[in-house]
Amino acid sequence: MKALTPAFLAGFILFSSTVLGQDKATGAPGGIVLPQGYQYQSMHGTDSWPGKIWKKDRLTIEHDIGPFAGQVDEHKDKWYYLRFSKEQQGGQVMYWGFTVPGFWPTRAHHRLPKSEEELSRLDKKWPKQLWVKFPCYANFWTTVKSQAEFDEALQILRTFRCDKIGYQ
Repeated sequence: MKALTPAFLAGFILFSSTVLGQDKATGAPGGIVLPQGYQYQSMHGTDSWPGKIWKKDRLTIEHDIGPFAGQVDEHKDKWYYLRFSKEQQGGQVMYWGFTVPGFWPTRAHHRLPKSEEELSRLDKKWPKQLWVKFPCYANFWTTVKSQAEFDEALQILRTFRCDKIGYQ
C-alpha cells in the first residue's frame, strides 16, 4: 500500500489542478477571461499544470501552475528582473517583471542595468520577456513586442484568480 501512496498523490494533484482549476467555459485556469479570438490549450506536466493561451498571429502566453511550479518571493525575485512590479487587485496580489527574451529570470543569463539611464534605455527596447507570477504557485510568461502587447497580456492575466484554481 505504501508504494501506491506517491502515485495516488501525484494523480490527485494532477486531477485537482486540471479538472478543478479550469474554467468550464474556456478551459483557462483560474477563471481567466479570454478576449475574442483567443484560445486555451492545457498541456501535460510531470509535477505541475502547464498550458498556453494564444491567438493566431498574436500573443502566446504560457503558464506553469502547481506547488512544484515555484512560488513568488517578492524580496528575492525583484533582483532577477529589469523591472519588477507588484499590483494589488482586491484581495489578490500579482507580480510582473521583464527579462531578456528567451531566458529564465536569473542573474546568470543577463546583465542588470547599472544606472537609471541605462534602465530607461532598456525600457524603450522591444521585445521583452514578460513574467507574471501569483502567490498561489501560478507563473505565466510571454514575449511582448510592443507596449500594446504588454498591455494586452496584463489585461488577460489580471482576470486570473488564485481562489479559482482548486487549491491554495
